[in-house]
Amino acid sequence: MRLVPIAPSPPASLVQLITPSEVALLTWLRHNVSRLMTEEISENDRGEEATEHLEAIEAQLGPAPVLGLPPWNPREVLELERWEEPEAAYKDHPPSGRRGHVKRLLACTILLRNAGHIQDVKHLSMEEFFIETSAASLIRLTESAIAISGDVSRLALQFVLWVYTAQDHLALRPFAALCVLLLAINEGCEDIRRIWEWCIAVEMQARTALGNEVESEVWLIGLNSYEEMKDRRKIWADVAGKLLVKNSGHTDYTAILTAVAARLKHGSGAAAYDEPLPTGAGT
Repeated sequence: MRLVPIAPSPPASLVQLITPSEVALLTWLRHNVSRLMTEEISENDRGEEATEHLEAIEAQLGPAPVLGLPPWNPREVLELERWEEPEAAYKDHPPSGRRGHVKRLLACTILLRNAGHIQDVKHLSMEEFFIETSAASLIRLTESAIAISGDVSRLALQFVLWVYTAQDHLALRPFAALCVLLLAINEGCEDIRRIWEWCIAVEMQARTALGNEVESEVWLIGLNSYEEMKDRRKIWADVAGKLLVKNSGHTDYTAILTAVAARLKHGSGAAAYDEPLPTGAGT
């Protein structure tokens, strides 16, 4: 079993404002996801075993689901839903928009909730593979929560804070911290510099603990071999870029999001860590 160092705690100012919650977002989803939407998700694998997938999804939405490494039903169709692009047209179908984001949010929430309940992870096990690949679920959930916005963004922030505290795997926890930062910016949280400093500290701690197991010098992305894959880094940068446009009038947010993009692009060598934190009075 890999020994995991004690995680840097999220800033007290954030936790006092946003209480981590495992189920608040899921409760919203239970009231906003229709039977037709879950049926559509269950058919993602070319319709194969759709009945079994649907029953398993409904069990996950029930009052007492079995949590941990999900079985093939419904993991396969949920992971396929994770890769849907609600903002893009597909063949002769228009973008699915908000409805598509809600479906993707549901899939990622179920996947991440299960990841949070896996403990004592053995190296190179199926459980570790699932947790490491769950970094993709974090950024897709964050992207959809920001797109839907309203109450969902705040509920997603509560949920991702819970993921951070529940799952300490070094290839996932720093990604949760960055998603907390992105959602906190979307929520207009104050003291954002302290959240950014915490995010940097979490990444640095994981990189130090992993040692020669680190995949590359690319900041954050280099901690996880699956996020190093072609085009995956772009997904993270695109979410930060959309927030940058949305918050162009806020000095601190703009500076921090610019720094996030620069670190993702240029890596995490000494030069990146020596770079001063962004400054600005905010608006």
